[in-house]
Amino acid sequence: MEHSPEYYQQMEDDLNVLEFTQRVYGRGSENMLSLVKNFWYQYCQFTKKNPVATLEGISINVLYAFFDWLLRERKGSLGAASSLQTYWNALCLVRKQETGCHQIDPLIKSQMHGVRQRLAIAHNLRKDKKKKPVLHAEDEFELLKTLYTSTETTFPHERYRVQLALVMQLAGITGNRPSALLSVRYQHIKVTLLEDPGGGEQPRVLIEIVFHHTKGYLGEKDANEFGIPDVPNEPCLLLCPHITMIALLFADQAFAAPSLTSPEQLFRLRIAPGQKQLPVPLKEEMAERPLFRRCKNTVEGIQISEEQALADTTLRPQMTNLGIITGMELPTGPYTFRRGNGQALDNSSRLPRLETTDRPDASRQRDESYDRSSTAEKTQSCATGGGRSPPGGETFTSEAEVAATNLPRSEAFYRQHKRDPHIRSLSTSLSSSSQFETAIREGSSNGGQREV
Repeated sequence: MEHSPEYYQQMEDDLNVLEFTQRVYGRGSENMLSLVKNFWYQYCQFTKKNPVATLEGISINVLYAFFDWLLRERKGSLGAASSLQTYWNALCLVRKQETGCHQIDPLIKSQMHGVRQRLAIAHNLRKDKKKKPVLHAEDEFELLKTLYTSTETTFPHERYRVQLALVMQLAGITGNRPSALLSVRYQHIKVTLLEDPGGGEQPRVLIEIVFHHTKGYLGEKDANEFGIPDVPNEPCLLLCPHITMIALLFADQAFAAPSLTSPEQLFRLRIAPGQKQLPVPLKEEMAERPLFRRCKNTVEGIQISEEQALADTTLRPQMTNLGIITGMELPTGPYTFRRGNGQALDNSSRLPRLETTDRPDASRQRDESYDRSSTAEKTQSCATGGGRSPPGGETFTSEAEVAATNLPRSEAFYRQHKRDPHIRSLSTSLSSSSQFETAIREGSSNGGQREV
């Protein structure tokens, strides 16, 4: 036995029940609780009260005075009436953590409705909902066009440019939050070659990402797995995350096979006769390495860290600045793409329902592979408004539906932008993922100081 009976007896005697029975919240929620707790202790110190005892015997008089004090302290940063509800909810959780009291007197709950209303009037808080920007594929097109062509978009390292493009592309088709995207590590990525369902010799490359850091409000959830399919005849390579993803994989030399050092070598691979798919493993030693990484200052110049993930506080200003340079009316952020993804999915009623049947293992494995690829392709098509027909499925969005529901990226959109000489030139320059890789390597070799 690793520990003696006395060890566990001592653990039972010393266990802090109040601390170890508290629910574990996400980083954002923990930050909010810590903020409200600090404000509560500041208020009690200012009014010479015992913070824990006052929380335990909370009264509506104290609550009204505390929130009035809080609004004056946070003047300029707490301007919406709805924020009072958020701070009240957080204070209730702080009370439970600090005192172990799980229940709030129903009378106080009812009285707090009136308190919040009167405080909102007294402090002239905004009652209307804040306008939330929504970006669709045509907006993403303009942002990516600016990202790769404008001389105003400069970064400390050129990898930031490609990472920003991939974050926007993945946010648009997966609808994931920025925390889930930035938490992706190489152990969460799987690359598989699939047999071409059309009978062609060239296999289809399927890249799958498992998103683990999703919101856990309703408890533990299954991992969010999303496939990035290799779409034949992709009508707009600028919006294609498949190319950008492959560029980063090769820039990091992530494939386990020593011979796989360029995209050309990957696309020369063939599936063995009698097999339906070919896994392409990544290096095991890179399992914990983040896909999106921050840069660091070294004696040799600015380089990309191998272990530090890109911070949300770095991503958001980059995206906001890109939106300003592009001329977006409202602020651009990761959630603007998430909302666009939700609207596109809501406006379409043709997402497939997968059915399972009893088949031999080999056939089931093949069909599961096609289900992963086809479902992801249809979801990607929905989010980007494509009108193409995935293998084995009907046309996902007809032109009539695009016009009726105002879904992004219609055929008319493509025809309009194909006439633009700058877009034609850009499409040609981005037609090979190896050029992304070259851009990254050039940025690495010269310290990242390159302007496009």
